[in-house]
Amino acid sequence: MTASVQLSNLAYLIGAVVIAVVISSVLVLRQRKPRSMEANVESFNRGLRALAPAPTPPAAPDRRARRSARRSTNEAGRAG
Repeated sequence: MTASVQLSNLAYLIGAVVIAVVISSVLVLRQRKPRSMEANVESFNRGLRALAPAPTPPAAPDRRARRSARRSTNEAGRAG
């Protein structure tokens, strides 16, 4: 092989390695975890929300409680 062919093959190989390193670096930097204090606090809060019990909807008052409440207000209105 001549020197120019070997140099051309070497340049092609170096170019392929450089492109692979650049792409790998970009992927690693995009996938890394943030290391700031705010990111750690947010991660902790996410864990707390995952462990917290699900909120229960407020219970509707039963009919007896509503009737007794109506009676007490009606009786208070009559007495006054």
